[in-house]
Amino acid sequence: MTMTVERLPGESIIRATAAEPFSPTYDIPAMFAEVTHLRLELQGDVVLIIDFRETVKDSTAFTKLVTALAEAGRGIRAGRAAGIVRPPITIFVGSGPLTSLAAQSIEQAQYGGVRGLLSNSPEEALVLAREKLAELHVE
Repeated sequence: MTMTVERLPGESIIRATAAEPFSPTYDIPAMFAEVTHLRLELQGDVVLIIDFRETVKDSTAFTKLVTALAEAGRGIRAGRAAGIVRPPITIFVGSGPLTSLAAQSIEQAQYGGVRGLLSNSPEEALVLAREKLAELHVE
């Protein structure tokens, strides 16, 4: 798998970073299997940060994105079948049109129906993730 998946220690944040050679038909299912495993260990709300910045630089990027979204939809449905009631808030890291398209598309039912947000950098994504989690825990 060319994706690194990690849970940030002491936080309800999971970060997935893709690298080349990226194969959405292999890497996305493997990523969601690991995310589901981590997600089942966590209680409450979770943010998933996905960084595809290194994979949107070639002429096949759009095709890879469409395939990745289809695989993400399957991964999210598999997570629900495994007992995850609330899917994670998803933040995509990047600034190009494909990143924006991914964040918009992930909200459609066929691609998972989850909330998709954008961030320009991994650091900004962490700040946004913490803000979103704090908003959910305000009483």
